[in-house]
Amino acid sequence: MAAHFLSEPLIRPGMNSRFAELPHWTTPLLWLVALVNSRGIARLLLRGVPKTNYGLWLIGVSSLLAASLNFATGTTGRTFVLQFALAAIAFIVATPWLIDKRNVPPARSYQPLGILVLLLIW
Repeated sequence: MAAHFLSEPLIRPGMNSRFAELPHWTTPLLWLVALVNSRGIARLLLRGVPKTNYGLWLIGVSSLLAASLNFATGTTGRTFVLQFALAAIAFIVATPWLIDKRNVPPARSYQPLGILVLLLIW
């Protein structure tokens, strides 16, 4: 029972029905792509928001976007909460590597949105 509870959040992202045809070892890779792209989309959405608690908002919106990829496919609320928590923990752990260390404001990038749309229609 505990093994199923721990593996439940790592189900294959249900963005597209073709993902079911891929080998099982690609599941963590798909989650990595979903996490990175959801962070990029969250940065795009939060571009005009004041910088108070920006990091917490970024983690929350990114986790919500990553967890919502499977919510449309009929997964349970428990799985949604577990995926949200897993994404939030992943973003918290990876924060030191994801902080932009340049002193100039980054250019607006629509690449994560394009990648996510391409994954949805593939």
